[in-house]
Amino acid sequence: MGGFASTEEYIAVLLDIDLIAEVVAEDPQGKFYNLNELFDKVNHEYFAASLTKPSLPVFLYH
Repeated sequence: MGGFASTEEYIAVLLDIDLIAEVVAEDPQGKFYNLNELFDKVNHEYFAASLTKPSLPVFLYH
């Protein structure tokens, strides 16, 4: 992997997003699917469990 995703600029943007996020989703269980279970299954079956689980910021709109 490489390209833009490995640049300092991209990493800085990710850090900014993490700092902006006020709430972290702790429960990936939706109405129909558990995203942790799906990620783990796909990661194991297609990527030999080599992927790191992403963390997606949750933004609240008031």
